[in-house]
Amino acid sequence: LLDTIPAALDILNSLNFDAVAVQWTGAEFRFCPIMQGAEVTEYYLPIKAGLLDVGIYEDELAPLLEALFQGKKKIISYQIKGLMHRLNGFGIEFTAPFEDVSILKYLADGLSNNDDLAYCLNYFSLSEKYPAYGVYCLQQEYAKLVNEEEQKLYKEVELPLVSVLFSMEKEGVCVDEETLWALSKRYQTELSELEEKIYELAGERFNIKSTQQLGQVLFERLKIGTGAKKTKESKNYKTTAEELEKYAEEHEIVRLLLRYRKVQKLHSTYIEGFKPLVREGKVHTTYNQSNTQTGRLSSANPNLQNIPIRT
Repeated sequence: LLDTIPAALDILNSLNFDAVAVQWTGAEFRFCPIMQGAEVTEYYLPIKAGLLDVGIYEDELAPLLEALFQGKKKIISYQIKGLMHRLNGFGIEFTAPFEDVSILKYLADGLSNNDDLAYCLNYFSLSEKYPAYGVYCLQQEYAKLVNEEEQKLYKEVELPLVSVLFSMEKEGVCVDEETLWALSKRYQTELSELEEKIYELAGERFNIKSTQQLGQVLFERLKIGTGAKKTKESKNYKTTAEELEKYAEEHEIVRLLLRYRKVQKLHSTYIEGFKPLVREGKVHTTYNQSNTQTGRLSSANPNLQNIPIRT
């Protein structure tokens, strides 16, 4: 346990270490200098949230962060890109060489990787009490599991890609806000018009989004067809797009309902869903390089790969 930043800096300056394993959470900052042939010690600084808490305020970490992440010693951690974003909040650029254990695990497992550090530590029976030392041990374990070609892929492609993806996330993707708001107004108007036409054809007002009410209107009141039998589990008619398509050619109300659903999806997910995520004309998605078995990138919050280009 360390209680001051100078004490942490003194330790770093007094040791001739080869690398340092790091684990940074909201409650504490842990680091573990790695020296070949020497015993390993994990140090930590508690981060306090309030005046009466033990430890230091997170913004006091800056000198230690600069010494570690802008130094020449290798950093070993889990999900390095997340560290880069946290450092960016301090105005600190991550320039030190690094090993990302989460990516090494991805290559070693050959599976999509949503596992957190705690899961990995438990898998190898490593104590969660010493996560920085645990990260170092994981790096050693996973390194044994990758072959020569995978090690080359890790060093030459995957590790450099971490910094590239961080830069892309930081830069963001431009959004035409004027067009976004115009589409919002357009779709809202169309939805209102569709609702009124559907109510007119139905002969009553009902909750269009309720599959139970919709099924009753279509198959009991309007008798557009027999409909799929009610199941014992739900006791509702099937109103999926596939089911409604059977009646679309002969019934205008069904065609309007299908159009309503399509516009509603565009409006709620890709228009209204994007609005809160736009900051200064951009959205800042997260690019995941270890979440698919095929090796391709995935995108989340928001998922930019799932936006329709035709409708």
